[in-house]
Amino acid sequence: MKHFNAVPSRQLSCNNEALELPHPDSGVLPGGPPQYAILSHMWETDEITFQLLHDKAYQHETKKGWYKIQKSCDQALRDGLDYLWADTLCIDKSSSSELSESINSMFKWYRDSAVCYAYLSDVLPDGRGLEKSRWFSRGWTLQELIASGELKFYGRHWDFIGLKSTMLDQLHSITAIDSTALQGGSLRLLSVAQKMSWASRRQTTRPEDMAYCLLGIFNISMPMLYGEGSRAFIRLQEQIVREYDDQTLFAWVSSGHREGDQPTGVLATSPAAFACSAKFYPCQPRWSNEKQFDPITVSNRGVQFIVPARKLDPRDAERLGASRGYEVFHMQLACKEVGFDMKPRLRAGIYLTKRFGTGNTWSRIRPTQLPSFESWEKYEVKAFFALKERSPLQDLVLRGKQQRQ
Repeated sequence: MKHFNAVPSRQLSCNNEALELPHPDSGVLPGGPPQYAILSHMWETDEITFQLLHDKAYQHETKKGWYKIQKSCDQALRDGLDYLWADTLCIDKSSSSELSESINSMFKWYRDSAVCYAYLSDVLPDGRGLEKSRWFSRGWTLQELIASGELKFYGRHWDFIGLKSTMLDQLHSITAIDSTALQGGSLRLLSVAQKMSWASRRQTTRPEDMAYCLLGIFNISMPMLYGEGSRAFIRLQEQIVREYDDQTLFAWVSSGHREGDQPTGVLATSPAAFACSAKFYPCQPRWSNEKQFDPITVSNRGVQFIVPARKLDPRDAERLGASRGYEVFHMQLACKEVGFDMKPRLRAGIYLTKRFGTGNTWSRIRPTQLPSFESWEKYEVKAFFALKERSPLQDLVLRGKQQRQ
């Protein structure tokens, strides 16, 4: 049974192709919110926007972007629905408040729709080329695939491909998304790292959208600040720290490119860092029966941890790339890799080193590694304030090293 919170305030009438506020009596459920269809697609050239739809002199019916709108309206009427919502023409993107509200509500709108039509314009009849469709590589379509209950796939010429409910194995093979999530199961039961991994190979046109398209999956709201670039993904992770007790957020590895092993923050710069993290799950700390430590917190000083850690021998620290005389700790994370063989796994860890060798501010070092924390290792419970992201000075040093190479 669906639990309706809100429906899009502006929808396209399938009967007269005008944007309307649906009448309450248009719903299938007596006294309930209006039932509507919703479109999932890839943005292309010649899209019909909110402003163009209201321009009486604009011949939108002749434009390429109108085809999927018209086909969606026709299909909605055949499915007994009077209204359609599509992001191209139902959001006034000139209004920052409306755009922010829409992005924060979009997961709910797809979840509460009567049916979602996924239009894959690059898929041939009979579903040929489905697994290579760009629809599976776009950031925004991730939440649309997961949130929609009744989801129908259509190809280039509006050829019916199939239903999500009958394509679960194929969709899992293409996307690596857990079948529980595809079938509408609770996303809270899945680790932060696993959900991040679903977006690791997806892309968005604007860097900010790589964070904004994940808001619904993590059930988080935050203001839209277009122009902040990849800083949006840092803000998303800060909110996750506040909402989730899940240290798999820190179980990521950098790309391994030239800057891969340089000191950095404990928060990832993009979902791509979680490409190999899907199998990490939170675990109860072994010392929890003895003492409960404070939760991880985030502030303007960084991310604070109170965790088991082992100080490395100075020679081992230098081999990891730490400056001479700088302390390096192997910090334990309360998470471990889970495999189908059910063999016991060791907890993951990360290396931290002093930032500039002073104070209690730390950077992550060797972010290309998630070293296991051996059960025999002697540790101390230590408090760290770790940088959230690479500092401007570290970036300056990195650029200097690259120029000398």
